[in-house]
Amino acid sequence: MTTTAMVDVMRAARRAVGAPEDLFQVILKPSIPVTQNLLEVCDPTLATGGKPMGKAAYSSGRPAYGVGTGNSSIVIDESADIDIAAQNTRMSKISDFGSGCSADGNIIIQRSIDDQMVAARVAEGGYLRSGAEKGDVG
Repeated sequence: MTTTAMVDVMRAARRAVGAPEDLFQVILKPSIPVTQNLLEVCDPTLATGGKPMGKAAYSSGRPAYGVGTGNSSIVIDESADIDIAAQNTRMSKISDFGSGCSADGNIIIQRSIDDQMVAARVAEGGYLRSGAEKGDVG
């Protein structure tokens, strides 16, 4: 119910500004066949929910990113406002109150904007480790 209500709000907001509302959808009666069909037509899929969901997404024949249970991913492509994306990804990591599910666990950045995104994240207070420091993470 909560997901459906939230999707209704997001669809109404898109409709109010003349944007396509069908970007957000809910499967009211989920099933394995419906999920398989959805995975076969989506491009790309960001799959959360553990190994079975990741495996199903990777087996769909379509581009997919799978993450473990409770992780979320964000895709930032060339249509993004780089400064806003950098700010939002910073905020998601510092104000998640310990709730990994509500923060970007993985950030997938389109190669063509990678340098811009890194610079914007550094401007937001991020730190880019040097080659020598990369081995220091344990």
